[in-house]
Amino acid sequence: PPPPPTRADDPAAATAAAKNPSGWWAASGAPPTVTNRYGRVLTPEEAVRAVTFVRSYDVGAKIARAAGLVDVPVAVDEASSVGHLLRTALEHARVTRAPLPADQPMIHRVAGTSVETMERTVAAAGAELAAGSEAEAHDPAADAAADALGADLNEGGCAGEMYLVVAPVAAVRRRLTALLEEWPEHPLLEQLAEICDRVLALPLLSPLKQALTGLELLLARAQTWEEGAASHVSLAEELTACAKLALRWRQRELRTWPRLLARAAERHAQRAHRTWFALHRLLRPPASKKKKAKEDANADKEDAAAELDARGLNEEEAEGLRQVTLALEEYVQGSTIGEFRARLDLLWQFHADMAVEHRSIRSASRGNGAREGALSNVLYNTWRYYVQFLPAVARQVEAARAPCAQKLRDHAKLAKWEDRGYHAMKTQGEANQRSLHKFVRAFDVSLNALVLPVLQATNGKVGLPDLPSERGAAEVAAASAAAAQTAKEAKNAAIEAKNKAARDAREKHKASSAGLYKNEIVEERARREVDEEEAEKEYQREAENARKRAIAEAARRASTAAEAAAERTREEARADARQSWLDLTSSVVADASNAARAIELASAACHPGSPAHAMAAPLRLDQESLYQSRLPALAKRLGEVLGSSLAGAPPIDSTTIAGQHGADDVDELASTIAARATALRDDKTAKKAVKKKALTDLLRALPRFGIQSARKYVPDSERSPSAWFREAPLPRPACLDSLGPIAKEAFDAADAYYYRSMARVQRLRTVRGAAHSDLSSREVDVACGSVEHLLHILRRQRRNVAAAARVEQGLATLADAVVALQSLGGSEPPPPQERTKRWLLSQRSALDAICESVS
Repeated sequence: PPPPPTRADDPAAATAAAKNPSGWWAASGAPPTVTNRYGRVLTPEEAVRAVTFVRSYDVGAKIARAAGLVDVPVAVDEASSVGHLLRTALEHARVTRAPLPADQPMIHRVAGTSVETMERTVAAAGAELAAGSEAEAHDPAADAAADALGADLNEGGCAGEMYLVVAPVAAVRRRLTALLEEWPEHPLLEQLAEICDRVLALPLLSPLKQALTGLELLLARAQTWEEGAASHVSLAEELTACAKLALRWRQRELRTWPRLLARAAERHAQRAHRTWFALHRLLRPPASKKKKAKEDANADKEDAAAELDARGLNEEEAEGLRQVTLALEEYVQGSTIGEFRARLDLLWQFHADMAVEHRSIRSASRGNGAREGALSNVLYNTWRYYVQFLPAVARQVEAARAPCAQKLRDHAKLAKWEDRGYHAMKTQGEANQRSLHKFVRAFDVSLNALVLPVLQATNGKVGLPDLPSERGAAEVAAASAAAAQTAKEAKNAAIEAKNKAARDAREKHKASSAGLYKNEIVEERARREVDEEEAEKEYQREAENARKRAIAEAARRASTAAEAAAERTREEARADARQSWLDLTSSVVADASNAARAIELASAACHPGSPAHAMAAPLRLDQESLYQSRLPALAKRLGEVLGSSLAGAPPIDSTTIAGQHGADDVDELASTIAARATALRDDKTAKKAVKKKALTDLLRALPRFGIQSARKYVPDSERSPSAWFREAPLPRPACLDSLGPIAKEAFDAADAYYYRSMARVQRLRTVRGAAHSDLSSREVDVACGSVEHLLHILRRQRRNVAAAARVEQGLATLADAVVALQSLGGSEPPPPQERTKRWLLSQRSALDAICESVS
């Protein structure tokens, strides 16, 4: 099954995905890019398929050679002739790739667009890069071009580009041959000739870095000759062509610098892929151990069968499963930040493999497949538990990558490769290499950090501190209105303060002009200034209170309006749901009545002694005590029972739907507790006794809702986290497709909440020993026990949902069978199926016996 959708509301993941859709830290987890080795003939999608085909073809050829299959039958050649032709064509396209044009040395597009679009894109990018800048950061097309350039430089495969080295090096070699004829056995000339021979001997599909190293070595050694050589024996003309080619490749290397960080992240992912063998050895023991275990199990089969647990595992297998669970947890927690995503991908792949093997064992009747099914559950739960931390790890990676990427881009903009002589080019190259190594090394060190501190920090940021960010529409509207009113009041306060200052200044000037302060003594003046300050403070207090009242009133009005709108929306949704359910119930009751009438007609048509009576005898249509004789009443009652859980159904008469949705009560309880806790936390004037009493009242009220704190309410076998990971995952019920997108979203949210609750319970167990001194040990024990019992209730609900999904699937299968029988047509009832089933089983046993005797 596909993995559940990832959360799209994480800001860091969304930002990273918008900046670089091909990055592994993107929210969608885009697959890594595949280098196009076949020029512009193929589109990127076709290049991916081509690379996959080439790898499969080469592996098959190696296996055939290792197995000694020299004489392959003609039929095999004919069947694989198209594959041989395609492999030859791809190899031809690979080795005949032409070099880039001389005026565009830094662009290597691999997209499958039209020629005109390609020319415009290449020209624009070439002009921008030639000016010393880079293409737009995280441009997918530019990143693909940079990856292709890096592949040519480091992996090879571009024969046309590699062939460019032949002409200048061959010219240098011819010039050296002429000079050696004049000065035989000259050590420096012989050394230069040997370097030329080694460069010319490189394979045509070698990495360009090898030829570039040879050219730079040739240029470095030739400088010694040029320093003391006369003009008539100089190599300057031949070395100029070599220097231009080296400069061309260095310019192409400049374009690949912004992708160095992405390749560093890919190296970490590749390092994680090496753990595949360790995981395979852990999940699939060697054949010798499995054979010994099978012999030991067959030695005492009866005792082993008696010791099987509810999962179908014996004691040894159960202990091994527990050890595997602990090992997988250590495997994930011991990962580095750079390997975390790749290790989770490996867990998912092994889960899918085990699930397929479990189904194949069950379908082939080769055993119960209990071990494979249990391992599949452990792998899925481990993957699903730790995948919730991916956004936090992605934020950590992005925080480490962003400064390094900015430095790399800035350095790529400033760096230049100019033909200013060999020594200048050498100095610039060494400086660039040191800078690049420093930037990439800093990012690599960040990726090498352990992921466990990140997981612990993320798990620690849960609980009530998250509540202010989980606000409803009314709170959001109130906050927005409060912010708008605050800005308005601040503007009005500034205007009022300016006007008041002007009024005071006018009054003071008028009093001074009238001579009121002329004969004022010092004491009177001091008293007057004190009175003015007190009046100013009183005015400021009244203005501040008025502003607060205005802001609170605006927030209250906005909250009331938002709550009223939300209530109207909910009421409309409830009315639509009630009406839909009433229509569905009426339809089902009508179908049941029609089925009852059909049963009556069939019973009346089956006369004693007739063939139809013999066929219908196993159906027992004449027995009124069976459920099939009471279909209308049962369908009506089923509508009432199921309708009692309908959201917002009013309590009306029993002939229709009645009851209250249980989820509303749970949501109201949780919302009340959270609102009260947040209010007490933010209230600075609340005394400790008030908070203590609120907690005590909550703990006393929880048992009335069925939440117990005693240890006996949670079985000991379900207390350890390793037991939680061995739980069977909750499959998505098939009925969700018919219930609409809201039901799917609610199911995904509930599944994510379960694994988030697992993390929070483990966090609670970790910190319960460091509880605040204001909490007594009894209160801590009651709170922790209640939380663990809530998680136990949640697990039981998941099991009930899974059981209901299986029953619903069985009912759907039966309904399809009934529809198939109806499609056969005819008025005669079908023959008894029990006799047909026994006949098919006997035929199967006979065929199995024949096959065994033949083999």
